[in-house]
Amino acid sequence: MLSVVEPTRTMACHETTDTNRLACVGWLMHQLWRGNNIGLRLAASAGHVDTNVETVGPQHQTFEDTLPKKRRTRRTG
Repeated sequence: MLSVVEPTRTMACHETTDTNRLACVGWLMHQLWRGNNIGLRLAASAGHVDTNVETVGPQHQTFEDTLPKKRRTRRTG
């Protein structure tokens, strides 16, 4: 059962730190509209989520684009 009283889980911005964690604006915008995250929409309509945000500049096309690039390591032995 969905409850808007429980804390809303959000994806953290990959550019913030552990001590200053903020929600990812791109994720938030996607989930409120195209992602159709009903729980997030309910929490936002109840005032539990600040939706006064704006994306600035180009956004990542996929979630995978936000992940650190793996360095190729050379196997030895």
